[in-house]
Amino acid sequence: MAPNILNVFLISGILLTGTGIAVSGEPAVVKVTLADTGSDHMAKDLGLGNHGGDKRMATLKITAAPSIVSAGEVTFNVHNSSRSMVHEMVVAKLVDQDAALAYDESTGKLNEESVASLGEVPELDPGSAGSLSLKLEPGTYILFCNIPGHYMGGMWSLVTVE
Repeated sequence: MAPNILNVFLISGILLTGTGIAVSGEPAVVKVTLADTGSDHMAKDLGLGNHGGDKRMATLKITAAPSIVSAGEVTFNVHNSSRSMVHEMVVAKLVDQDAALAYDESTGKLNEESVASLGEVPELDPGSAGSLSLKLEPGTYILFCNIPGHYMGGMWSLVTVE
């Protein structure tokens, strides 16, 4: 009797098997852009779990593409597209997407220890870039800038790891 043969195809770095499961040997890459409108007027109270503001009006932004990635090694390639402001990107896993995070109004920053920061791309000058690679489990992660006032100015984004 002939052995069962599993059909395997390699297409653009993704291994497709006869079972319909896609497996990639490459780590996920998330392109992160740190941006601001250059406005002197900064929106306030736009942090996660603080429902007083409309994030669409934010003057500070973090965008992440794609926003859904597979569990495992994830590399965040970060670019500060600002013309005048220094920004950073911190990664933390969320427990409750509706809960306000530990924000200290006296410093204008999140308490990185209480939000369990997993790592960061430290302060980037305008036009600069950096990267961070982490092994991530399934869940929801927040990317945020923790320069004073930036988080509450709307500078955060969510990434889902499946």
